[in-house]
Amino acid sequence: MWCAPGAVVSNCVPTGSASLYGGGAYGGTLKNCLLAGNSASDGGGIWAGTLVDCVLTGNVGGLGGGALDSQLIRCALTGNAAIRVHTPMPLPPL
Repeated sequence: MWCAPGAVVSNCVPTGSASLYGGGAYGGTLKNCLLAGNSASDGGGIWAGTLVDCVLTGNVGGLGGGALDSQLIRCALTGNAAIRVHTPMPLPPL
């Protein structure tokens, strides 16, 4: 589910979705939602959004199994998985 900047979605249940970014949701603010069983390259449950009083469960992402680059407020996360580890590039010698 793609949310325009400033969009607020309440009482939704994005489940079983897949996307490149944000399998369950991308952007916006979600309140009292359940994001379950979603997958994405990055941000299995949500990417670049805000979650308030939400549950994220069983989501899978390359980076950020439950959430990536997102703000989570009073949320519960269980059984999410990130399958890729971010390895920063080494600094050049001085």
